[in-house]
Amino acid sequence: MQLVARICVLLFILGFSAATDARVSAEPRYGTPGPVILITVDGVRWQEIFEGEDPARTGGKPARTARELLPNLYEMVRQGGAFAGAPGQEPMRVSGPNFVSLPGYLELFSGAEADGCSNNDCPRTTSATLLDRADARGLRTAAFASWPVVSRALSARTDANISAGLEAGSSVDPYPGLAGFRPDRLTAEQALTALMERRLDFLYVGFGETDEYAHRGDYAGYIQALRFADAFVGEVRRYLAQADASNPGWGRSAHIIVTTDHGRAADFRNHGGGAPESQRTWLAAAGPQFRGGDFSRTSEPMYLRDVRPVVEDLLGLRRRGTSDGALAAGLFATPARWGIGTGARSSRRSSAAVTSGR
Repeated sequence: MQLVARICVLLFILGFSAATDARVSAEPRYGTPGPVILITVDGVRWQEIFEGEDPARTGGKPARTARELLPNLYEMVRQGGAFAGAPGQEPMRVSGPNFVSLPGYLELFSGAEADGCSNNDCPRTTSATLLDRADARGLRTAAFASWPVVSRALSARTDANISAGLEAGSSVDPYPGLAGFRPDRLTAEQALTALMERRLDFLYVGFGETDEYAHRGDYAGYIQALRFADAFVGEVRRYLAQADASNPGWGRSAHIIVTTDHGRAADFRNHGGGAPESQRTWLAAAGPQFRGGDFSRTSEPMYLRDVRPVVEDLLGLRRRGTSDGALAAGLFATPARWGIGTGARSSRRSSAAVTSGR
């Protein structure tokens, strides 16, 4: 696959190098001093993650199982992690009420429901985000995203270390997105370079081609983009393992979290408040502080907003007296320093119409 080959070539050229300058000190971390890597794959259904390809959409070709479709994600979990939102387990959701991208990303980085934002035209957040808190504590951070609008959810600041979408005047074809969209292969290359050269504490990578292809009704393109994201997970894990040779313990103590901003409607192309099935999301996570066993262990509802406290626990940013949420209770092998509470609330707001945009 050409996209995967480009990542491999990049890793070879850079020689798996990593900067060895000392980290800026912060409050002692919950766990060990490796990086936390948060990856989102826009608009990916739980069905492909847990059940594999949809036989009705493969054009007569044999449908691959989930493990065949996403070998790197499943290997990551097998070696010490868990899935959240699988069939038969407590589902994971985005709060809504309109299940589109910008409110989803605002929920993810704010750790709260995206009150006041119900579409993709909302202005930049004015509240300190996960990225802002990490920056304020002197941690090395970087964020890369294919969809330019996501920058409004990542930080309340305009000077944060964020690269989202194509640069102005770029001649790169934004397909399958529209003007300003940066192809996932370029986002992946920039993110890997930053991780290698800067020895980051926190890296966010936001892929977008899955949602763009789905809106076009192109299931094959959607699957190709999903498999590219899976290959990226594999390359990151290989780099982290190699980095331990020069920085013992750094790569081995890394935590990787992979999730999405919303699901999809039954018709596959769309999502939004009028399609309640697109509220359902999923998550895969692995790292030494997480319990293994394939599935998170919690009987409480899990929401996308629960991801922020998990990352903050890993980075040593949690504040005493705040709730970790149900996701933390299901992922961590031992309780976090400030204690685990459920903190989960059900969404009580009405649904909006199905949105055919992001």
